[in-house]
Parts: sequence; structure tokens; C-alpha cells
Amino acid sequence: MRFPTVLSTLALVLGSAALGAVAQERIKPKGPADFDTIHSGIAKHFNAGHFGKAYSGTKELLGLIGSERAIAIRESLPDAPPEYEKVAVKAQNSSAQQNAMFAMAAGVGNVIDQTYRGPGGQIKVTVTADSPFVQMFSMILNNPAMVSEGQEIIKYGERMALLETSGSRKTLKILIDSTLIESVFSGQNDDFIFGMWNQPAVDRVAATIAN
Repeated sequence: MRFPTVLSTLALVLGSAALGAVAQERIKPKGPADFDTIHSGIAKHFNAGHFGKAYSGTKELLGLIGSERAIAIRESLPDAPPEYEKVAVKAQNSSAQQNAMFAMAAGVGNVIDQTYRGPGGQIKVTVTADSPFVQMFSMILNNPAMVSEGQEIIKYGERMALLETSGSRKTLKILIDSTLIESVFSGQNDDFIFGMWNQPAVDRVAATIAN
């Protein structure tokens, strides 16, 4: 009478092993989708009345656009000054698209970072694009009474910036519509800063932002 019990136990062990094999299935990360694929999917879901899926697709499309916009803005930033290098940034992927989507959905804007390295120290440029919060910074630029000691208003044609000095550290904040470009310099002098961020450099970035 023990024989059926042995068979039952063996079946249970084999079944558990099979389940374990299924549980160990490795799922490859989803690669970035292209614009046409996402756009056609949105239209398909919308026409079928699947508005939740269409909305999800719209957010994915927004993330893709934000990711590509970040690449364009980064490429428009100033070239590296003499004896400096513009540190390469890894290629955008699906995670970058998701980060762009979440940031824009949260209303904080599309954040782009670029680092420069050279004998005079590191330069860190951070662009916060398409953020409604950036407009609050214009209050300082348009009201000289709000400018503190160690701060100086700089004009680039119709655009304005704020230069902050704290010891050897200088920070240049340039406002372009709803985009703020913040460049942190570690020891470089004013001639260096305004040689890097001259009028043509600001105009080039502004044209990309408006495009």
C-alpha cells in the first residue's frame, strides 16, 4: 500500500521542479519603441474606444519626445573650451524615456546634464527645460531689488541671466522662456565664463529649445 504514496510524492516533487523552472524564466528588458509604432498604437486604441490604453501610449510618446528633445538640447550646448573636453553621455534608452516622461508628468521639466573637464577644473551644466517652476526665477531677473550681494544680472539681448559668486565658485543661470540653464564653474574667471557662454552660444541653445 506504500507504492501509491511513493508515486504521489514523486509527482509532487516533479511538479514543484516544473513550477520552479517556470518561475526562473528571464524576461529581457523592453527596448525603446519608435515614434510611428507608438503613434499608430495610440490611434488604434483610441478608435477602438480603449481610452486607458490610448492614454498610456500618449505618456510613452511624451517620454520618447522628451528623450529626443534632451539629446537635441545637449548637442546644442557650447563646445568644450580650449584644453577642455565635453564628457560623452551614454546613449538614451527606454529608461531615459521613462525618466523624461515621469519628470514632465510631475511638472518638474526635462532635466539634461552635461559635464566639461579641463585643467582649470570641472564645469557642470544642468538644463531644466519646459518647467513651469522656472518662471519664478524671472521675478529675480526683473526686479533688481531682489538681487543679493554676490549676484549680478547679465543681459543676452532680450534674454537675461544671473551670475552668482561665492569664493572661487561661480554659477551662471540663463533663463530662456520656460527653460533654465545653470552652469557651475569651479575657479574659472569671468572671461572664461563669458567666452564659453557668449551671445552666439545662448542663441544656438535658444533656437533648439524653440524648435
